[in-house]
Amino acid sequence: MSDLFSLQFVKSQSIRHPKLEEPSGLTRAADGTLWTVSDKARRLFQLNTDGELLASIKLEHRDLEGITFDHHDRLLVVDEDGDRIRVLDRQNGDQLDQRRISDMSGFAKIEPVWKASKHGLEGITGDPVRDEILLLKEAEPCLLIAVSADLQTIHSVVPLGPQLDPDRPDELDASGLCYDPMFDLLWIVSDRGRSLFGFDRRSDQIEHALPLTRKEDSQRIKKAEGVALDSEQRLLYVVCDQDATLTTYRLIHQQT
Repeated sequence: MSDLFSLQFVKSQSIRHPKLEEPSGLTRAADGTLWTVSDKARRLFQLNTDGELLASIKLEHRDLEGITFDHHDRLLVVDEDGDRIRVLDRQNGDQLDQRRISDMSGFAKIEPVWKASKHGLEGITGDPVRDEILLLKEAEPCLLIAVSADLQTIHSVVPLGPQLDPDRPDELDASGLCYDPMFDLLWIVSDRGRSLFGFDRRSDQIEHALPLTRKEDSQRIKKAEGVALDSEQRLLYVVCDQDATLTTYRLIHQQT
């Protein structure tokens, strides 16, 4: 038997706020709230699933992109410009630690490609099953990088470009991701592709491609930058930076 997935549009709402512009990255906390980051505003934002702003925390750093929680309930935020992971206190945004990807054991095997590319880190999520942190290098080449939970060692690197578009491996990007423990999948959003891709961690292959559309006109949403999943309710949340919207889908599974 094989797994089939589809997306059912639920709702879309603006999350624009005087301080919240161009949200980038999205994650879901244990309490069910959503967190995003804005490199333009240099702030963390906590939202409910209706897009209402619950809290805002000022940060010292810029060029922040992806966001996730680690198993200590600390926030891990991608610093795209510095190619590093910043570990932040969720209560006040204070930096607790940081780690450059170039300082991780195993970086040598991707160093030539990394230094030749103008694109850096974009997305981040955790895989509690393997006790790993997953990182996305945005494009040219687009890479999925698995590192140890302590941010010390690169475990594996998977080129995603040829899987996103075999005919144009450098055309599409990967802008955000989240882990689905029910099916051992990574759900990856592509800004340029305006789609959601399901990456199977067991086969290291993209097995699913779903268009990210709006209900009212079936047009694909623009500038998807982050994705988060409520694995129990099977609700998928996508944040777009161009118009600062939060779109909710129901992730439907079928077996054939």
